[in-house]
Amino acid sequence: MSIANNNWFLGALLLFATNFISFITGGIFLILIISLIIHFLLLFTKNGAGNYEDTIKGVIYSASPVILFIWLTSFIEVYYIISLLLVWFAVLTCICLSILKDKNNVESVLVTLFVSVVLFGIIYYNYGMSRCLSCMA
Repeated sequence: MSIANNNWFLGALLLFATNFISFITGGIFLILIISLIIHFLLLFTKNGAGNYEDTIKGVIYSASPVILFIWLTSFIEVYYIISLLLVWFAVLTCICLSILKDKNNVESVLVTLFVSVVLFGIIYYNYGMSRCLSCMA
């Protein structure tokens, strides 16, 4: 009887560990992709993109609340949480670009809007707008 309980516990622990590792690696990959997109878009601004380290610092700072709270969508089937987290990410990214990259408000808002539209398109493709809107109603 105790062997069966141990197998169940080990299976649950292995499932948790694999999901946690895939979640962390997915978050790191997403941060790298977003920072590369933002850095590429900053090349077209007035003073250029500057240092890539500042870009990735800003994206890590902006994405940390999203990575901390995205797990809520796994347990709660409320997909508008993703939209709220995207708005939170956009505001923090705009502030980070203004501070770390010394960009004016127009440049930082335009770059942030473009990245946010791309991310919202990914959300729309993955979840479908009908599922997002039906949960909001």
